[in-house]
Amino acid sequence: MERKINKKPPIIFIHGAGGGGWEWEYWKIYFESHEYRCYAPTLNGNKKPLKDVSIFDYVKQLQKIVATIKQKPIVIGASMGGWLAQKIGEVEDVAKIVLVNSAPPWPIKKSTHVPDVIKWSTESTLQDTTDCMPEATKKTILWAHPQWRDESGKVIKQLRSGLSINKEKIKARVLVISGGADVDITPKVSLEIAKYYNADYFKFKGVSHVGALLGKRWKDIAATAETWIRLSQSVDLDGFEPSAFRM
Repeated sequence: MERKINKKPPIIFIHGAGGGGWEWEYWKIYFESHEYRCYAPTLNGNKKPLKDVSIFDYVKQLQKIVATIKQKPIVIGASMGGWLAQKIGEVEDVAKIVLVNSAPPWPIKKSTHVPDVIKWSTESTLQDTTDCMPEATKKTILWAHPQWRDESGKVIKQLRSGLSINKEKIKARVLVISGGADVDITPKVSLEIAKYYNADYFKFKGVSHVGALLGKRWKDIAATAETWIRLSQSVDLDGFEPSAFRM
């Protein structure tokens, strides 16, 4: 029997601050069921002391993964991972970019103090986990809560200060997905990102910051992303206005 060759681009899922590859567990299973080869690394800053880790250490780690794949990947990033997906799209040749409640390539106005190391692994509460994905099931919240890790304060400060992306260097089509109930990256910010990249845009009502990955509507959102990836390879979507996509 002739072996069927999978021509679909591989996918690199990029997690948010304080998270890990586990955040993408549901999406990864979904995309693998649709015959995509998936990678969901946990970023470690090349094993530097955490207080010294820069977001560009994460960029280097992701570039190494891209190099080993030897095929143009799709990059899908959430929150901090969204900014990293933009950066990888700027410095590497990628097939598609999907941004989920993504950090923007400009300053984020927040006044809270950021320590050298943010101790989410020991100082976050179960209520904190519930608050970032209130529409998730209790089972998912209890599963996710002990998996948060500490994060470099330097990384958070860099994102807040604004790290520009040269959009002219991004050749891949971009999709922006926004949670309508996200209070960390509001739909307004996500829509501004979509306009910046002339991207396609979907907003899902009632979906929180992490709920886009782990909430009760995760499958609807993942399916929307998969459909967009599949159709945008063969269909001209230039006639659509980003604001036309609201769910």
